[in-house]
Amino acid sequence: MIKAAEKIWLEAAISYLAKHFEPIFLPSHDLSHHLRVWRISKMILKEIAVQNQHIDQDLAGAVMLASLFHDAGMVVTRKPEHGAESTVVYKDFICRGNVPKPTLDDHILEAIEFHDRKEEFFYQPFTFEDIPDVQTIISIADDIDALGTIGIYRYAEIYMVRDISAHSLGIRILENVTSRYNNFVKACSLFPALIERTKDKYREIVNFFDLYNQQLLLEPVPEEVTSGPIGVTNLIKEFSVNGKIRPENFPENLSEHEPPGFVADFFNKLAECLDEN
Repeated sequence: MIKAAEKIWLEAAISYLAKHFEPIFLPSHDLSHHLRVWRISKMILKEIAVQNQHIDQDLAGAVMLASLFHDAGMVVTRKPEHGAESTVVYKDFICRGNVPKPTLDDHILEAIEFHDRKEEFFYQPFTFEDIPDVQTIISIADDIDALGTIGIYRYAEIYMVRDISAHSLGIRILENVTSRYNNFVKACSLFPALIERTKDKYREIVNFFDLYNQQLLLEPVPEEVTSGPIGVTNLIKEFSVNGKIRPENFPENLSEHEPPGFVADFFNKLAECLDEN
């Protein structure tokens, strides 16, 4: 059922979104992020389908389109409330008439608009009997893409684009990622394999920003730091936010800075993770 849904909408959606994202530089939320979220959503659908008989082509198509369009509004606004703008983009895609309107269109629009609402009541726990909630699936897939090495980069970039200060960055990210992960664990309590696959990535991002906050206590001027986690975030700001260099190209731009091993190791791992995904 997933391949059937992809055959109907995937190629047209990717073509549309590639042009849509052209005017902006925001690797943390560009087309590559949306494709990762769809791949993660597919993994979730397949895992749920083992115990739940309600996974069909309509649901797969709805999850796919919500995954692919959820952050499309970032072209217009970087604010957390970008979901409403994303629904405008999705509606334009459907209204062009190049693809059929999905059966679960209302569910898609709701999932796109509210995907970034991370309060617990927006996560509907998966069960063996009920039809899985589209918004919950893409919210969890989005949460998983915010973990690990890629998640560290994505959080740092978008929070700095939103002018979160160096002194607040680590605390704000830890608060957000912890809340999201706890909601994910509760929603997936009957599907422990999903949780098990993400534990190491969650620990990685938490450990990184715990270390960031510890380093912050020792650095009176964090903006000038070139080592450790703060050195990583400073270079993300210099390379990505200000320099418009894509993260997969960070390693080749490190030589002139000659950063300590921690920073170089992080960016080499980031490039490998992005290449794998």
